Amino acid sequence: MAFKAAEKEVIVLVDSTRKGKRHPDAFTRTIPIWIAVVNQVVYLLNNQVQDKTDCDFSAIPDAWRQLEMPEWIPSTEKALVTEKVQEFARLLLQADSMRPTLRDLASRLSKPLRAFWICPQTFPSNSTMSLELPRD
Repeated sequence: MAFKAAEKEVIVLVDSTRKGKRHPDAFTRTIPIWIAVVNQVVYLLNNQVQDKTDCDFSAIPDAWRQLEMPEWIPSTEKALVTEKVQEFARLLLQADSMRPTLRDLASRLSKPLRAFWICPQTFPSNSTMSLELPRD
C-alpha cells in the first residue's frame, strides 16, 4: 500500500463493517503505527543512514516523525505507542531482508505518509460525501 500511496499521492482504505466500532483498531492504531515507522525509516534512508547503526532519530523532522492517531485515542495510550515507534523503526532498518524494499520505497516517497479518519457521521446527512485532502 505504501508504494501505491507514493505513486498516486493518496490511498483510501475503507472498512466495510456495518456494525460495531466506528473505526476498528487496525485503522486507528495498527495503520498509524506502521505509517510512523515507515515514515521514519524512509526519512533516515533518504537523508542519513549509510548502515544499520548510524541512526540519528533526533534529526528527523516532526512531519516525518510524528505519530498521528485519532483524537479519541487517549493521550496516555498515544504516548506509550510513540515511545515504541522509534524502536520498531530501528528493528525494521536492521532487517536485511527488507533493505532493498525499503530503499525502493524511500526513492519513491517524497512526502511523509499521513492518515485521516472519516466516517458517515463526519458529513451532514444531507450532503454528498466528498473529501479533499490537504496538499503541501
